[in-house]
Amino acid sequence: MKLPIIKPRTYISPSAFQTWLNCEQQFYFYYLAGYPFIERKQNFTAALGTAFDAFLKDYIMKKRGMSLHNITIENSLKEIRKLEESDIIIAKARKIAKQYIDAGFCKPFLEAREVHLESERYILHGGIPILGIIDM
Repeated sequence: MKLPIIKPRTYISPSAFQTWLNCEQQFYFYYLAGYPFIERKQNFTAALGTAFDAFLKDYIMKKRGMSLHNITIENSLKEIRKLEESDIIIAKARKIAKQYIDAGFCKPFLEAREVHLESERYILHGGIPILGIIDM
């Protein structure tokens, strides 16, 4: 049976590609059939990771004298602040980020000649166009 493609794609994101590798049916329903994807609230662990990432990027940008209008601590924490446990998540993420920085794990990013944050990359993988945004 040939299924109709309601939303043709000109590229595929890394997460969509991973969905296709894991379950072709799920990929079809989410990305090609046009069925709406039901957004869910971020869970505690994912929100903690997002906040940790935000604090590290903020630190690296300040230390390197970088300024990117689309990457700000306020912007990065906006969705987390809507969560019931936002104060706990932000406090824990700040503490973990400080420990990470104090341990010297950010040193390679501070010493590198160039650092690109959230840069868009487009590649062909086996003839499949993949578009993604790389954190760093």
